[in-house]
Amino acid sequence: MRRLALVCFALLACQRTPGTQRNFSGMWDTPFGYMHLVQEGSRVRGKYRSDLGSIDGRIVGDTLYFTWRDPDGRGEGFFVLSADGRSLDGAYRRERGTDWEGRWWGVRLSR
Repeated sequence: MRRLALVCFALLACQRTPGTQRNFSGMWDTPFGYMHLVQEGSRVRGKYRSDLGSIDGRIVGDTLYFTWRDPDGRGEGFFVLSADGRSLDGAYRRERGTDWEGRWWGVRLSR
Protein backbone atom coordinates (compact mmCIF):
# COMPACT_ATOMS: atom_id res chain seq x y z
CA MET A 1 0.00 0.00 0.00
CA ARG A 2 2.80 2.39 0.88
CA ARG A 3 4.52 1.66 -2.46
CA LEU A 4 1.27 2.44 -4.31
CA ALA A 5 0.97 5.74 -2.46
CA LEU A 6 4.56 6.66 -3.40
CA VAL A 7 3.94 5.81 -7.06
CA CYS A 8 0.76 7.90 -7.10
CA PHE A 9 2.58 10.82 -5.45
CA ALA A 10 5.41 10.58 -8.00
CA LEU A 11 2.96 10.58 -10.92
CA LEU A 12 1.10 13.57 -9.55
CA ALA A 13 4.34 15.46 -8.96
CA CYS A 14 5.34 14.93 -12.61
CA GLN A 15 2.09 16.35 -13.94
CA ARG A 16 1.97 20.03 -14.64
CA THR A 17 -0.74 22.05 -12.97
CA PRO A 18 -3.08 23.63 -15.55
CA GLY A 19 -2.20 27.27 -16.05
CA THR A 20 1.41 26.79 -14.92
CA GLN A 21 3.69 28.63 -17.30
CA ARG A 22 6.64 26.86 -18.89
CA ASN A 23 10.12 28.36 -19.01
CA PHE A 24 11.67 29.09 -22.42
CA SER A 25 14.77 30.84 -20.97
CA GLY A 26 18.13 29.44 -21.92
CA MET A 27 20.56 28.71 -24.72
CA TRP A 28 19.18 26.65 -27.61
CA ASP A 29 20.87 24.96 -30.57
CA THR A 30 18.70 25.61 -33.67
CA PRO A 31 19.03 25.40 -37.47
CA PHE A 32 19.57 29.19 -37.36
CA GLY A 33 22.49 28.94 -34.95
CA TYR A 34 22.56 29.34 -31.21
CA MET A 35 19.56 31.16 -29.77
CA HIS A 36 19.52 32.78 -26.33
CA LEU A 37 16.06 33.43 -24.85
CA VAL A 38 15.21 35.36 -21.69
CA GLN A 39 11.75 35.03 -20.15
CA GLU A 40 10.21 37.59 -17.81
CA GLY A 41 6.68 36.54 -16.89
CA SER A 42 4.90 35.75 -20.13
CA ARG A 43 7.27 37.89 -22.23
CA VAL A 44 10.26 36.37 -24.02
CA ARG A 45 13.05 38.19 -25.82
CA GLY A 46 16.08 36.75 -27.46
CA LYS A 47 18.84 36.73 -30.01
CA TYR A 48 19.94 34.21 -32.62
CA ARG A 49 22.34 34.01 -35.57
CA SER A 50 25.30 35.39 -33.64
CA ASP A 51 23.11 38.21 -32.27
CA LEU A 52 22.11 39.37 -35.77
CA GLY A 53 18.55 38.12 -35.29
CA SER A 54 16.06 39.06 -32.58
CA ILE A 55 12.90 37.50 -31.19
CA ASP A 56 10.16 39.20 -29.18
CA GLY A 57 7.10 37.28 -28.04
CA ARG A 58 4.54 36.15 -25.50
CA ILE A 59 3.75 32.76 -24.01
CA VAL A 60 0.29 31.23 -24.06
CA GLY A 61 0.26 27.82 -22.36
CA ASP A 62 3.15 25.77 -23.76
CA THR A 63 3.50 27.94 -26.86
CA LEU A 64 5.64 31.00 -27.49
CA TYR A 65 4.21 33.25 -30.23
CA PHE A 66 6.84 35.68 -31.49
CA THR A 67 8.00 38.11 -34.11
CA TRP A 68 11.49 37.77 -35.53
CA ARG A 69 13.87 40.08 -37.33
CA ASP A 70 17.26 39.46 -38.95
CA PRO A 71 19.26 40.73 -41.95
CA ASP A 72 17.23 38.47 -44.29
CA GLY A 73 13.86 39.91 -43.27
CA ARG A 74 11.24 39.72 -40.57
CA GLY A 75 8.09 37.84 -39.75
CA GLU A 76 6.37 35.75 -37.13
CA GLY A 77 6.55 32.27 -35.69
CA PHE A 78 5.79 30.01 -32.79
CA PHE A 79 7.59 27.47 -30.61
CA VAL A 80 5.94 24.68 -28.61
CA LEU A 81 7.98 23.59 -25.60
CA SER A 82 8.29 19.84 -25.02
CA ALA A 83 6.88 18.37 -21.82
CA ASP A 84 10.38 17.86 -20.40
CA GLY A 85 11.52 21.37 -21.43
CA ARG A 86 14.55 20.04 -23.32
CA SER A 87 13.39 20.88 -26.83
CA LEU A 88 11.08 23.14 -28.77
CA ASP A 89 9.48 22.81 -32.17
CA GLY A 90 7.65 25.30 -34.32
CA ALA A 91 7.48 27.16 -37.58
CA TYR A 92 8.08 30.60 -39.05
CA ARG A 93 6.91 32.76 -41.94
CA ARG A 94 7.92 36.07 -43.42
CA GLU A 95 5.98 39.25 -42.88
CA ARG A 96 2.67 39.17 -44.76
CA GLY A 97 3.13 35.46 -45.48
CA THR A 98 0.05 33.28 -45.35
CA ASP A 99 1.76 29.89 -45.26
CA TRP A 100 4.35 28.67 -42.78
CA GLU A 101 7.65 28.86 -44.62
CA GLY A 102 9.66 26.38 -42.62
CA ARG A 103 10.23 24.46 -39.44
CA TRP A 104 12.19 26.03 -36.58
CA TRP A 105 13.22 23.68 -33.79
CA GLY A 106 15.79 23.63 -31.04
CA VAL A 107 17.49 21.61 -28.34
CA ARG A 108 18.19 23.22 -24.97
CA LEU A 109 21.88 23.53 -24.15
CA SER A 110 21.50 25.37 -20.82
CA ARG A 111 19.02 27.34 -18.73
